[in-house]
Amino acid sequence: MNLVHKLSLGALSLAVMLRAAPAGAETLTCTDITALPFTISASGHYCLNKNFTIAFASGAAAVNVNANNVVLDCNNHFVINTGTAGATGVYASNKSQVTVRNCGVQGFTRGIAFFETAGGASRSNVIEHNDVRKSKLAGIQVAGASNVIEGNRITENAGSTSSYTYGILLSSFDTLGAGNVVDNNVINNIAPNVYVRVAGIYLLDVQDTTVRGNTISAMWPPMDLGVYGIIGSPTVLGSIVTGNSISSATGSPSGGGGGISYGGASYDGIRFDATVNSSNHNVCRDNVVGHFISDINGESTVGCVKDSNTEF
Repeated sequence: MNLVHKLSLGALSLAVMLRAAPAGAETLTCTDITALPFTISASGHYCLNKNFTIAFASGAAAVNVNANNVVLDCNNHFVINTGTAGATGVYASNKSQVTVRNCGVQGFTRGIAFFETAGGASRSNVIEHNDVRKSKLAGIQVAGASNVIEGNRITENAGSTSSYTYGILLSSFDTLGAGNVVDNNVINNIAPNVYVRVAGIYLLDVQDTTVRGNTISAMWPPMDLGVYGIIGSPTVLGSIVTGNSISSATGSPSGGGGGISYGGASYDGIRFDATVNSSNHNVCRDNVVGHFISDINGESTVGCVKDSNTEF
């Protein structure tokens, strides 16, 4: 075998090895969670390999992530809460580098919740490809900075004693949480069974957020109340809302929904309450929004700078 042939085989072998190497977040083994509730107290890769149906106690979390640098992969298995007390599906507080993926959670007050008690304490977390159903207050609630909420499906929010039920609620402790991304999530089929307002994606006290490629539809407003697609509070600045598809629902949901009267208003498809002429204004670009009383509030003093949207 000549030298050129040997070098070629060596290069080919190296290329195969590189292609076969797992991504940084992947491991070949994981710790199997066999009983719930469960607390993750050390860094590592954890899995669910079966479904769970449990009545969780008030204040409980099905999985409490109490460590940094954790991957929780539910392998598309479901955790179903049959209890009525306030409980959370997956919970973390003041954690970083935590990934929650492929988890089905149903019937919790909050499906997946990441909190912080100091600015920047919750950061660089990833919540991806989860199926969150029948949450009361919020399907996914995340606080902090540089977090990614991507490719999740959130449906059938039931509502609670709060005045709102949220598909995704994003916030920060000190109003300075920046660099969060809410990308390619589907939020639909929400007909609360109590009288609450409905928000698909709510941004509260965060900066420089990207909300991109989300689909929000089929949200029914309870009588005398309203639904909103994407809302930014007055402290939300420098954010980009682009490529989202948002439409309102009319009439009553099929099958009677939650057993209450519907027929409220579809108020705003996209609404920002910060002043548009701020030095750090919000931008609404390339969105498709329709059938709201106000599709995108982009007036001269309040809202976002509008560009190339389709409103109908």
